[in-house]
Amino acid sequence: MKLLNKVTVNDIYRKLIKKYPLKYQEKWDESGIKYFGRKKAFIDKILIALDINAACIQFAIKNKIELIIAHHPIFTNSKEIKLFKNDINNLKLLKKHKINVIALHTSIDNHPNGLNWFLVKQISSKNFKQIKNSDGTFFKVNLIKQYSANELITLFKETHDVNAITYHDNGSKIKSIYFCSGSGFGVLKHQLSKLKKDECLVTGDIKWHNWQTINDFNANALDVGHDIEKHFITLISEFIIQNFPKIKIYNYFPNIKLKVTN
Repeated sequence: MKLLNKVTVNDIYRKLIKKYPLKYQEKWDESGIKYFGRKKAFIDKILIALDINAACIQFAIKNKIELIIAHHPIFTNSKEIKLFKNDINNLKLLKKHKINVIALHTSIDNHPNGLNWFLVKQISSKNFKQIKNSDGTFFKVNLIKQYSANELITLFKETHDVNAITYHDNGSKIKSIYFCSGSGFGVLKHQLSKLKKDECLVTGDIKWHNWQTINDFNANALDVGHDIEKHFITLISEFIIQNFPKIKIYNYFPNIKLKVTN
């Protein structure tokens, strides 16, 4: 197939890290590029995904895609994160089919105009600010009106397409939120001791012992799930369209179908 745009893997990577520099990533993270295929391969189509799992890779193989841009990296250098058999099989598939991978994880989470910014902008277009502490970055959002916990849940369902939300409600109307997507309680926990009754923590993957702490403080908190980060796909798609308009984009949304009992 003749490629008219002559864009390489490295062209796309350089443009992405210029926008979202790797200096923003946490020390433990593996944002960046992993070459499983040709370093100078010309690219006419890409796959954008939240995670690189077996189904995502098979989709890339079926559509002859040589580059996946994902939010969550495949951790190959960490001594703390163990690779399971499926991870090893996925790596073999990527190498066999020469599919390169670019991951933008905490480098885009922590960026002032990155994923968290993109998510809070859907709630309040102007009235928010980024805050940094020793564990990472998050946003404080002043809401346009006061919400009950149930009303705030409805707002997130409507604006971010999330379903099962776990929450703790102290009964107060909520004027502002502290937001960190993904598993962000470790970043937000410092706010608990100074959280006002009309404020609320919003993140995902809150663990049981964290809920005990939230309950002790009688704090408002919403667990909106980790897959709220699927909006990474939209954010990066818009970036690719703007910078590489001739490249065909395939979006691969999370395909994990979990059932919630009544």
